[in-house]
Parts: sequence; structure tokens; C-alpha cells
Amino acid sequence: MKMRAALCAAMIAACVGCSNLSARPADLNASINDRSIPIEVSGPHSRERARTVIRFLKAFASSDPNELKETVTADFTWHLHVGEGDFRGRTVSGVDGIMQVKEERRSDWSNVNYSNIRLFVADNRVVQTYRVTGDSRRYGAFDANGVDLYLVRDGRVAIKDSYWKQ
Repeated sequence: MKMRAALCAAMIAACVGCSNLSARPADLNASINDRSIPIEVSGPHSRERARTVIRFLKAFASSDPNELKETVTADFTWHLHVGEGDFRGRTVSGVDGIMQVKEERRSDWSNVNYSNIRLFVADNRVVQTYRVTGDSRRYGAFDANGVDLYLVRDGRVAIKDSYWKQ
């Protein structure tokens, strides 16, 4: 919990500390599944972090475990936005954890659409914002704004911390 709070604080401090970040147009653009993703960066090293997260997002979208292994650290952790009986959400680790969640979603979710995807990069922290809509067999229709906070370490994604607001 302390690590998540520290990550959030660092992300906010990095974004607040860079007054030009929100004022200037996107420095980079990427495309995943034919969707353009604007990327705002705060410096030259941030560009590489953005590329790292884009590689991860492409591997995540393709559900290819071999590609995912190339984009995450050995101790990768994903804090999901929700968890059964735990208000803090669910945590999974490694590529096996990613694949387990993706399989669960594949069997439960339909008509899923991600839109309004943006990346903001400051140092080794990346903030992704997006909107996700779809249908869940268990819970019905969903429409949420999401924020994923990434920590990039040694050219790979180490943490994906997800938050949804419905």
C-alpha cells in the first residue's frame, strides 16, 4: 500500500513540476490496433520510457506471452482496479498473472472498446488515461474512465497500477 501511495505521489509531483507538460501538444504518437495514441514527454529519457510502455501495450493487446516476457521485469506486478472482497483491488504477478486476467476477461467481457487513450511520461513514470466500455456477463454494462500508472525500470515495465472510475 505504501508503494502504491509513493508511486501516486511521485507521478503527481512529476506532472505538477513540469509546467510545460500539459500546455504543449503531444511530442510523440503511437498506434495500437489502428488507434492513434498521443504521448506527452518531459525530456529526452522520457521518450524511451514511452516507447517501452507502447511495446508493453502492443504485447498486452496481442495477448502474446512471449512478447509480454520481452516487455516486463521478472518481478512485474499488476494492481488491478477491483478485487473480490478486497477494496484495494487484486494483485497479480508476472506474465502468467497477466494471461490469467486476460483469459478471465475474455470469458466474461464482450463488446469492449478502449478510447481516448493518452500517455504522459515524466522520468521513469508513465500515466495512461483512457475510457473503456463493454459488457460483463457477471455485472452488466460498464463505462469507466481509467488511469494506469506504470513504473519503467531497466527498459521494461515493472508495475502497472490500475484505477477505474465508473
